[in-house]
Amino acid sequence: MRSTKVILFVLAILLCSCAEAYSECRTTGFSEEPVCEVSFFKLISDSKSYDGKLIELSGYYSVHLVEGKSKRFLFISKEAEFSADYGASVELGGLSKEIPAERRPIFEQILNRPELPLRIIGRLRLEQNKLQNGRKVLGVIEPLVGVSHVVPPPKKG
Repeated sequence: MRSTKVILFVLAILLCSCAEAYSECRTTGFSEEPVCEVSFFKLISDSKSYDGKLIELSGYYSVHLVEGKSKRFLFISKEAEFSADYGASVELGGLSKEIPAERRPIFEQILNRPELPLRIIGRLRLEQNKLQNGRKVLGVIEPLVGVSHVVPPPKKG
């Protein structure tokens, strides 16, 4: 009897965590399609669940010279960027052609200032995760449909 209660309790916890995973996707002003807010930790542990979906991801934005070209990356942290830990990054592709003309210059201005924490929204593609030099990124996010600065919470004082 006691083991049955324990099993039911574990099943209830699992069901709640599954429901939580689905609730992180919501509609936004960026797209008619739901956008899934994902942390780098979740993306690292379960990237296949987000392949082909619109995701919102925050991280440290940087531009690196890779394969003779300037490429844009979003890293899990400034430290991962400093050590060029591409396994803890996603490559950022171009802006969507569907971005309204009034937003495009704002997004381009933000992307022209690397070395900052950014929040991006775009479609994750896992099949394009290999760099020519043998290193891998978590995936490529393209096209980008939203870009914004990460605003730190106000200091309590």
